Amino acid sequence: MARDVTEHRALAVLFGSWVLLAICLQTYAVFARNVLESSTAWIDDVQRLNFIWLIWICGALAYGGRGLVALDLVQSKFVRRPRLYHSFTLVLATIETLFGAAFSWLSVQLVMGQVQSGEASVALRLPLAIVNLGFAIGSALFLVFALRKMVLTIRRLLDATPVDEEPQDVAVDAG
Repeated sequence: MARDVTEHRALAVLFGSWVLLAICLQTYAVFARNVLESSTAWIDDVQRLNFIWLIWICGALAYGGRGLVALDLVQSKFVRRPRLYHSFTLVLATIETLFGAAFSWLSVQLVMGQVQSGEASVALRLPLAIVNLGFAIGSALFLVFALRKMVLTIRRLLDATPVDEEPQDVAVDAG
């Protein structure tokens, strides 16, 4: 458990620092454009990479750590009926798995196409495959977390686990 918290904090520091860097770069770009009247085209390339990697990977990590808004309001109506509750959760997990699989497939197609074509960004000539690799990584993480949720939900459904019992392997302790 302590190792999980340490890893969670390390990820939070890593991605929090990355977001701070992206904010500083964007602030500089606005300052340079409006005050110094100087173009900073290279920042556009860096920010595209930052935003794609941060949005997709952090989004997947938030989903995996149960940090996203879900249909808890609907599920809360079934708290006293565990089989119905877990069945509803399984339907949601199935939809999420299909979403993760579709985006994983699309992201691999995108990255492979860019590797083959050699496409690069305008200012820094960064290979676009590297820029969009964040999309592929985030999609793959989302798929893995959705599959994990599906398996755990099937286990709870078969065991008729009461709804108020939260398994330790799903909840992420932030503190």
